Formats: sequence, C-alpha cells, structure tokens
Amino acid sequence: MKNFFFILFFLGLSIVNSQVVVEEANPPVKIPLKLSGNFGELRSSGFHSGIDIKTLGKEGVEIKSIDDGYISRISISLSGFGKAIYVTHPNGFTSVYAHLSRFNENIEKLIQAFQYQKKSYVINKFFKKDEFIISKDDIIGFSGNTGSSFGPHLHFEIRKSSENLPINPLRFGYPIEDTIPPTIRGLFLYKIGDKFNKRKKIKIRRISSNTFQSEPIRSNGSFGFGVISDDRQNNSYNINGTYNYKLIKNGSTEFEIEFDNFSFDEKALQMKLMDYGYYVDKKSRLIKIFNEAGLKTSFIKSKNSGVIDIAENDSIKIKIILSDYSNNKTQVNINLIGTNDSLDYYYDDFSDFNSLIKKSEDFNFYDNGAEVKIKKNTFNNDTFLDIKYTSDTLYIVNPKVYTFKGIEVLIPQKVLNSKQTYIANLDDQGNKIFAGHTKIKNNFKFKTNNLGKFYEDIDSIAPTIKQLNRKNKISFQIKDDETGVKKYDVFINGNWYLFEYEPKRNEIFCSLNSLEIFEKEINIKVVVEDLVGNRKTLIKRLTLW
Repeated sequence: MKNFFFILFFLGLSIVNSQVVVEEANPPVKIPLKLSGNFGELRSSGFHSGIDIKTLGKEGVEIKSIDDGYISRISISLSGFGKAIYVTHPNGFTSVYAHLSRFNENIEKLIQAFQYQKKSYVINKFFKKDEFIISKDDIIGFSGNTGSSFGPHLHFEIRKSSENLPINPLRFGYPIEDTIPPTIRGLFLYKIGDKFNKRKKIKIRRISSNTFQSEPIRSNGSFGFGVISDDRQNNSYNINGTYNYKLIKNGSTEFEIEFDNFSFDEKALQMKLMDYGYYVDKKSRLIKIFNEAGLKTSFIKSKNSGVIDIAENDSIKIKIILSDYSNNKTQVNINLIGTNDSLDYYYDDFSDFNSLIKKSEDFNFYDNGAEVKIKKNTFNNDTFLDIKYTSDTLYIVNPKVYTFKGIEVLIPQKVLNSKQTYIANLDDQGNKIFAGHTKIKNNFKFKTNNLGKFYEDIDSIAPTIKQLNRKNKISFQIKDDETGVKKYDVFINGNWYLFEYEPKRNEIFCSLNSLEIFEKEINIKVVVEDLVGNRKTLIKRLTLW
C-alpha cells in the first residue's frame, strides 16, 4: 500500500467530492475481497456506513490493520458493532473493524482488565494518542458474528477522523471484481402536490442487455419517479444496494444521488428517500429520485428537486441511470407526453384518522391524564394519526409513517404499589415489546419512536437459566420472554467472573482456559434480572474435569 494514505491525506476534502485514483489499497483480510454489503445501502438502522467483507462463511479469519496508527477505541456491545476496534492513522483517517469474535491476545488481556474493573461484559474504552501503537498488517482480531450481525463477516469502515465522517471504502482502491450492472425491479410514477405518496407502477420492457423502455406516460402536472433496484458483484450471491441514481431530463442531469460519504447525522435520512408505506406493505425499498422536501445532504448531488413539470402538448424525454461503483450501468428510457389524460394512482388514505399532525408544528394531546407530545419535524410530511385514550389504553396509530424523533408519552398508572408493571407496545402486526417502566408520581413517562397500542402490563415471571453442554466452556441459556434480560452476573467460588453474552442465542459463556481455575470442582452462581426487576438465581456445583 505504498504511499496510499499519504496520497489521500494531501487530497484533503477532495476525497469527499471527487473521484480519486490511488494505488491498490491494503486490505484488512488476506483472503480475496468479496462483499456481502456495500456502502450506503439501505438498512433498518439507516444507511450502511461501511462495507461488509465476506470471511469464507466462518468466524476466526485474521483481521489486520490496514496501516500504521494507534488504537483509539475498543467497544463491546450486545447490538450494533458487537466487538469493534477503531485504529486512528497519522494521516487523518480512522479504520473500523466490527463484529469480531475476539481480539488479539494483548488486546484481549487489556480489555478484560477493564471489564473486570467495571464488572461488565459491555464496554466502550477510548485511548489517548499513541497509548496503544499498531503497525500496518498487525493482526488485531478475528472475524466473527457479534452484535447486530446475522452471519460471520467483517464490517469495515474508513472515516475522516476530524469529522468522524464515513467514506466509501471503495474510494480507496480496494479491488472488487464487478462486471454486473444494477438490476431494476420496478419503476414508479408519483403525482406531486396531490395526495401524499400517490403513486403508479409503470411497465418497462428490456430493449437491450442493460437498457429498458417504459410504457408512454400521458398526463400533465408535476411528477417524480421512484425505482426499486439492487446490485451484486461477481462471484457473490449477496444482494447489495445501488451506488448512484441519476435522472436526466432532455439530456441534462436533473437529479442525482451518490453514496461516497454521509455524516452520522444523515444516517437515518434513508427514510426520507424511501417510500416507507410501500416498504411496510411489500418489504421492498422503493427509492424516490426526487427531493420534494428540499432535503440538503452530502449524498444528494443536485440543486434541482428532480420534480418534472409537464404541460399539455409538451413532450419530455427522461432517462434514469443506475450505476455501481465499477461504473456498470442500467438505463431506463421514459417518454413523458403532456395530455389532459387522467391516470389511476394508488395512495394510502388516512383522512378519517382524528388528528392531523403538521410537520412544521408541535402537537400535544391530553385526555384523562394521558399525554402525547410530538415535536415538529417528527414526521417527513403532514401526517394523519389516530390518537385516543380509552379503557386505560393509549392509541397512536398510523402503520405507514416513520418517526424521526422520540414521541413523549405520559400514561396514568392503574396498578399501584407494584414494581412489576410496565408499558407494553403492540404494533399493527401484533408484536409486543417493552416500551417503558419509569414511574413519576403514579404515571409512566417514556419516549418512543414506535406507534401503535400502549397499555399497562405486569411481568411477574422471573427469567430462566439453563446450563448448556458446550465443549471447553461453561455456558448457560438465559431468557426472559416478557420484558427481556436487563443484566446478569456470574460468581465462581464467590468471585465475579467475566462471561460473554450472545443475545441471538440467549447464551452466556466463558472458556475454561480463560478462567485460570485449577480446582476440579467449583461453586457457581448465576444471577439474571429482567427489565422490571424480577430476578432468578441458579447455584450449582460443577465438576470441570
């Protein structure tokens, strides 16, 4: 990776805004690079801030630092990145390595000392400059499946350190074999200025390998276009997101989205580009190639809105071009003809809901002691909600809208003198989750980004603990089917011991080698507490060998 970061450092901000040609970058793995996820693709948590590198479908692949630097942060969490290392380089960039199964031996010893000091598996430790020096190609950890990961891989990021700004790692010259253009799955027309998300699916047909022609669109007014698309690389079955969306009107670029970088403040803005109602119905991400709301972001490259106006007797030629990072392209040609014809559209009509929430205004609801406070800009548009408090149940209902801010809720407590009561949230699919437990003057008070039905419930059942048979490990299954596990502790011969927690398997575990206990038999106590304070304790005497 000779002179690689040196070149990029002196390019400064130009890396964010222009294509950069560099020498081949030093990869974080020794195996050939294949991706299971790319930068900027839409995830439930927001835009994807890195690339997911395949690790042969297994844990334990060596992960190495891409360049000299120092470890600036190590985090271990039950969700998100799981086990992650942040390496800050002297040229203004930070590389991030996430979902690791374990760190190298020296890092493991260091971080375990902090975990024992805190008596916590979860930790977030920052280091000072040059406190923990790392050299290029040092093995810093091993691939895994920790955190919000559903298969072994490496989540890899490069950030501009001064701004904590994620940058598309492919800009750094990593060799990914890709000759496959994006695939278009659907084309949609939106009527602007009428019903919110009033849309119509447009038929398309293939006219060459990478080019499609839509049916003629005959109407007049203001319109926007949306597409469903995806992409993949050679030698990989994984479906990834599209890198660049471009709308061309009569030969000139009218609107463009490109995922070279975005700030973490912009991460959740995917829901402003996406038709959320369509996603709820179809579980498919329909991206709007227009910016009706005037959103200003680093990934929207156009000053124009992308809204197309056409009058009667006018004619406009539209091209939508979908590109991947290797510049493979798929094109859709559209003829927009100005007539007085009316088109049939689909839209969600919630006008019979009892509350209109103006996007630009705060909204407050009060009824029999229940309160709902919605701050302005909580929703992407003016939105209808069905809000009512009846039979000790609060309803905040509209399954087709996404909340960008937490909604403040106050619900009177009906079952007094009970520590086990909490507020449950039931969504339109019947899924029940814990919403809140904090009580202030006989009222439940909490914030929620979820809509649906909220009601007081009681969790009087303690968590369960079951010993598991694992080779060379002490392992227990811990579960709480009502509110969920809040905390756990394990004591061996009266002393606290570090046990890892994998929520996806409901399992806590510790390797026998890490215990450094030489007795044949031990006394072990496992204590598990749920979110309302119910506790379960298991005490056993175990024979180790």
